[in-house]
Amino acid sequence: MKIVLACNAGMSTSILKMKLEQEMTKNGLEPNVIAVPVSEIEDYLEGASVVLLGPQIRFLLKEVQKKTNVPVITINIKDYGSMNAENVFATIQTELNK
Repeated sequence: MKIVLACNAGMSTSILKMKLEQEMTKNGLEPNVIAVPVSEIEDYLEGASVVLLGPQIRFLLKEVQKKTNVPVITINIKDYGSMNAENVFATIQTELNK
C-alpha cells in the first residue's frame, strides 16, 4: 500500500509519516508513506493506494481528486494535531474497504 501524504510544504507531515509507517508495520503491511508538498503531488500519484491531505489544505480536495482515481482523504484536524496515526490508518482502511 502506497500512501501519499500531502501538506502545504511537506514538512509538517514528517511526524505523521513516521507514525503511519509504524501503524502499517503493526498491521502486517509493508510501509510506503511519502510526505510531499501539495505543489509536487502529481509527481507521486503513480501507484498510490490513497492520498491524504493535511487539514490546512482541505480546500484543495476536489482539485486533487481530479488528478487521481484513488481515494483522496482529508485528515481529521484533531487526528492531525495529535498525530493520531491509529485513527488516520483506520480512516484509510474504512475508505479502501468501501
